[in-house]
Amino acid sequence: MSKNPFPYIYREYQREFLEFVREGVKEKNLVINAVTGFGKTPLILSSLLPQSVEEGRRIIWIVRTGNEIDRPIEELRTITESTGTKVFGLSFRGKRDMCLLLNDLKIRGRIDYDDAKYICDVNRDNCKYYNNLMKKKVEAPARPMFYSEILSECIRRQLCPYYFQIRLLPYSTVVSLSYNYVLNERVRWVIQDGLDLKDAFLVADEAHNLQQASISLNSDYISELSLVKALKECQDFNIRNGKIKRFLVKILSHLRKEAEGVTEDKEFDFKALIDDTVGEKDFLKMAKQLIKAGA
Repeated sequence: MSKNPFPYIYREYQREFLEFVREGVKEKNLVINAVTGFGKTPLILSSLLPQSVEEGRRIIWIVRTGNEIDRPIEELRTITESTGTKVFGLSFRGKRDMCLLLNDLKIRGRIDYDDAKYICDVNRDNCKYYNNLMKKKVEAPARPMFYSEILSECIRRQLCPYYFQIRLLPYSTVVSLSYNYVLNERVRWVIQDGLDLKDAFLVADEAHNLQQASISLNSDYISELSLVKALKECQDFNIRNGKIKRFLVKILSHLRKEAEGVTEDKEFDFKALIDDTVGEKDFLKMAKQLIKAGA
């Protein structure tokens, strides 16, 4: 690959930016800020690709939301086409968006990741799309692919798109995916199995969102609606444990009371919730009973 694969005419400061990244990553981690429209994506790719290809190091490009994952692959295409270089990359999406079985059930996009994973795990052995894929040899495509192209190709060939993209990972120099696959240990295995991450370049787009994304991924929450549904399930399934019902009612009552005086900068007092329900000693015990009851 050319040592300078940038596919556009340089604008002011872009050449200096590219050289800064190219030399900087040899010694340290970099934090870069530039205005929207400056060309950060093609510049960063152009600065990393020559070293990535020469040394066999992958570029893992993580973005805040799944809607943003195609952008690096779009620029990778432009670079490979302008230089005549064959470098493969793909944008990667989760089971919730890539499972054809969910399509057949008419619930794709309407359930969360955990539900999609459960449906896949339970039905995988009998899934025609997965079994069709296992009979096929997967080779590196001729050019970088968007996840939507992988999905369309698999629909045409009746193959599982999710596991098809996993089998493409070993051929990939650039992989674009959401923060989840790096920050969330429960799903990190997906890329760890197919990629050598030890010496990879990690590019975190909009890195100022990482802290909040990490907090959200590693936190659980209880909404008023979930408590109302839990109480309804106690009634529908004839849960006879009165302590559980009273516990749920007290939590719901406390949260509604807190919501009345909520302000933007007000912190939630979790200890007050515990004291107002069953006390610290019994709170964990009651929570475990709720889980056991499935409420």
